Amino acid sequence: MASKSKILWVNAPLFNKNQGVFKYSEVIINLINSRLDGNVQELFWTGKKGVYRHLWEFLILPFIVLLKSFSFNKIVLYQESIIYLLLFSIFFKDRVVVIHHFPDMKTTGTLVSRIKVVYLKFNFMLLKLPLNYKVLVPTISTKNDLLKNSIVHERDVFVIPNLFDFSITPAEQSDRVDDEHAFVKILNVGSDEPRKSLKTIVKALSELNNQCDKNFIFVRAGKIVDKKSHESTLLLAREKNVKLKYFDEPSDSELKKLYLDCDIYVSASEHEGFGRTVIEAQLASLPVVATAIPAHEEVLQGSASLFSVGNHKQLTQCVLKMLDTDFKRNLIKKGKVNSSRYLPINSENVIKKVFFDG
Repeated sequence: MASKSKILWVNAPLFNKNQGVFKYSEVIINLINSRLDGNVQELFWTGKKGVYRHLWEFLILPFIVLLKSFSFNKIVLYQESIIYLLLFSIFFKDRVVVIHHFPDMKTTGTLVSRIKVVYLKFNFMLLKLPLNYKVLVPTISTKNDLLKNSIVHERDVFVIPNLFDFSITPAEQSDRVDDEHAFVKILNVGSDEPRKSLKTIVKALSELNNQCDKNFIFVRAGKIVDKKSHESTLLLAREKNVKLKYFDEPSDSELKKLYLDCDIYVSASEHEGFGRTVIEAQLASLPVVATAIPAHEEVLQGSASLFSVGNHKQLTQCVLKMLDTDFKRNLIKKGKVNSSRYLPINSENVIKKVFFDG
């Protein structure tokens, strides 16, 4: 029987609640509090973006963490907080660091994105300090990136995949409109930044509109992280006459409606730590087309149609295959089987090993 564990969990800012690191942590926290013998208290910035957030993180939060060390036996740090919290966490009995993805300098285009990559890599270098901690990652490919760069020892790394409390009820599923008419809605969800390669999708949809008697619509949902990249995608869509519907940070209910309203899910990402949205799409019974990157190959395991990064012609052919009803239904069926692997109950044993004694 696992012993009682009182955990302080430092999470990403609340304004990032719809992004990977925050969502990844939330499902694990809910599982620990509701099903396991744990007591997790979250700590994160609840205000807006800006200088006050950084002042709080770098000057105030470390001392809050220091005081909390007297009443909590474990602390969890998210990847961006290592630089200002790692040394202040030494008074806790156990430390866990959540690393959602290892950044790849080659996949980022703008100055802002490159600065973010350098900042993250510097954070990870600090993990080489002689402190005892466990590292939590969502995929084997992320674990291999850390080992390849000699960031951590293999014995300290634990893989807990993204877990999903996202679901579509049978009643909601029955309301889905199987649109056999002129429009095909292509959905992409996630942060809007260069590594998502949204222009690849725009180029493919432009070719599809020229080749088919159907009209392809690009439905985009997610936070704008890089404005320059976002505006460049909008400009290309206008130049290519691709209709683009944009939803900025939809709520959970709005996102669920988008999954139900669209026909095909496409991820053109150059790099991912996990690729959470491809599994959400499969849970919502959407066929998935995704880039053949290590994270996608690992989490999808043959249940999606894959294409090479940046190759819009391959993407065009993958989407054309989806117009075959039998092919599409078979892929949806494979996706439902695959996505069931990421139910929270399937990771309970690893969670106990990371967060509980014994």
